[in-house]
Amino acid sequence: MPFAHYLIDIAICLRRLTWLPLPADPSEEGRTFEEACWAYPAVGAGIGGVAAIAYLAAHGLGLAHGVAAVVALAASVAVTGAGPERALARAAGALVSPRGEDDAPGAERTLIALALVVLFRATAIAAAAGTGAVGGILIGAAAIAYACQLAALHAAPDREAETPPRPPLGAVAAGLAIAAAISLLVLPQGWLAAVIVAGVATGAVIYAARRPAASSARRTLPAVLALAEILVLLAVIASP
Repeated sequence: MPFAHYLIDIAICLRRLTWLPLPADPSEEGRTFEEACWAYPAVGAGIGGVAAIAYLAAHGLGLAHGVAAVVALAASVAVTGAGPERALARAAGALVSPRGEDDAPGAERTLIALALVVLFRATAIAAAAGTGAVGGILIGAAAIAYACQLAALHAAPDREAETPPRPPLGAVAAGLAIAAAISLLVLPQGWLAAVIVAGVATGAVIYAARRPAASSARRTLPAVLALAEILVLLAVIASP
């Protein structure tokens, strides 16, 4: 595949996963989402890199770990539009409210869940900073999480109008290999634990979503990304 196609694939995934104002539509070059989605973990590593730079800059200015973690999370949210956090919050709200966000109590629960997700993720980033090499941890965690999201898209039980096409198995395998390689290079510790924890969590969510009459569970599939990233951070923190 020509090198230009790799760049186009990354641009396609950037357009889908971030709020970055990319100028031209890469699909005009004949590349489809199914061909480009292998780049999910590469784009995820880039998003993690943005958070890492923000954290290191804030900490370099003398800010405490907790404040620097909030700055890192804010940078990530600015790039992604808080899509992963909102997906996890909606999933949590759907699990505790039969009607999801359609009723006022359900909307309130979703907002509370969103606040808890943001707080928990910021706390996890601050705790990861205490293990050293926080930049590598954020990059590796994001790469693994986006690969898990790619696997969840492939295993989705049905396709809806607003969901992207199903990634082919080859693209999923390539994405998982890229995420494994990136995380192996940048994670200072707990690589195997991080991969296992994220994989088990993704498999559990997919299994729940594929069960018969699991319409509410299917809402949890978009939440795989934020859930896997948080669990990877926790796995790295807990590793000796």
